[in-house]
Amino acid sequence: MYAANLLTNDFEPLVISVSGSEALSVMGDNYVQHMPIVSNFKLLGIISVTDIMDRGLKKSIESYEHTLCNTRAKESDHIFDIIKLLVENKLTLIPVVDDDNNYLGVITLPKLLYYFSENISFEEKGSIVVLEMTKSDYILSEIVRILESEGANLLMSFISGSTDSSKILIHLKIDQTDILRIITALERHEFKIAAAFTANDIMGDFRDRYESLMHFLNI
Repeated sequence: MYAANLLTNDFEPLVISVSGSEALSVMGDNYVQHMPIVSNFKLLGIISVTDIMDRGLKKSIESYEHTLCNTRAKESDHIFDIIKLLVENKLTLIPVVDDDNNYLGVITLPKLLYYFSENISFEEKGSIVVLEMTKSDYILSEIVRILESEGANLLMSFISGSTDSSKILIHLKIDQTDILRIITALERHEFKIAAAFTANDIMGDFRDRYESLMHFLNI
């Protein structure tokens, strides 16, 4: 999945002639804390609620031009690169441009959440097991072999950081609802189980996180 597949044009970008108060009104209407600024179809940058509050509501966006956040994604960027940009820059959306810096649209956090909810298949029967290990110990083929020996199939996996900076977390979506046997097999091969969730746990946790995000965006 690439940026071009996740674009939304549900709201228009801001132009440099609008005031800070007008920009805040647009952000509130669209439940975001950031907005792209465009001039002659070219992306100038991103303005935030904090930027406006610091500089004053009456000033035009033009006065912000040289201090705007310049984070942007290319239409060919992978979804994981987009997530990294959003997290690193603490953004609620990210503008997408072509190779000539022409503005194409934005990708919002709710859009990403919807994508993951659809494609990780939370409603599909299965469970998630999270393993903790060092990078050097991570061999996906070995994990798959153990799962298959217990009659399970790996539906998807991804890696995230651990509280222990020397280790990583491996998130495994498995097509089995009864995972006690699978956990036992993994532990027998000296894998550390950091967490495990059944289908109901997964969907409940996702809904809680989604509702928390929607509450945040409405503030």
